[in-house]
Amino acid sequence: MELCTGLTVICGGKHLDKACCAYNLYDVHNQGYITKDDLERFLSSIFKVMFHVDSDARERAGCSAEKLATVTCNQAFKTTVSKGDRMTFDQFLDWYDRGSSGNSSDEDEEEEQEKKALRHLDVQTAFEDLAAFTNSNGTIDRASLKKCFAKWDPEHIFDSDDIFNLFDCDLEEESIDFRELAAGITVLCGGEHENRVEAAFALYDLNGDGVITPDEMRNMMESVFKVVFYIDPSHREKLGGIDPKELAESTWCSIVCV
Repeated sequence: MELCTGLTVICGGKHLDKACCAYNLYDVHNQGYITKDDLERFLSSIFKVMFHVDSDARERAGCSAEKLATVTCNQAFKTTVSKGDRMTFDQFLDWYDRGSSGNSSDEDEEEEQEKKALRHLDVQTAFEDLAAFTNSNGTIDRASLKKCFAKWDPEHIFDSDDIFNLFDCDLEEESIDFRELAAGITVLCGGEHENRVEAAFALYDLNGDGVITPDEMRNMMESVFKVVFYIDPSHREKLGGIDPKELAESTWCSIVCV
């Protein structure tokens, strides 16, 4: 069963047909649902083959196929199944089609996140303010970010140094990458979710052709997850303590491999 599942990564055919075949491998008694353990085994098989096909994938993920499967499975159930440990085919297909279990949130979580965001701050305004302080090498320094937050956040809901440190892994850099910072800042901005996602994507789609590279996509998602975890640390706890880079890789794998 695990072998057959893994082979779906390298098989051709229609997306829906592969989804049906993969699901039916685990719904062996035609009960109309699969369990969390079933999905974890399914994902583990997928990631094992994916890591073999793409030798760099495991290094990017920073963890084993089994651990990545556990994290992705937890995400899938958290965002698709409201309660219990059973996933119907429709729920599976919804998650499978979305291809990104880490990007969807239920209304309560979205509402809670909005309470912690700077709702008055338009994403384009934020980008323009950051761009005004960006150096010729495409970076922004700590003092400049502090000036931006003084304008955006007069009530000091957020600490600009904390935000800066999210993108300064060694806590030694004098400046951080504008695109990574701006992508992360979209989490704090107000406006429609779709507009914020488009704005983050546009940061990396420099020629406007609607295409970004896999590495750029992972960098964008990692930047977003850094700020999401900063706003609400419980998100990280719910996902087993995964770090933003691992979550970005897991989400990317969900997009391209299932």
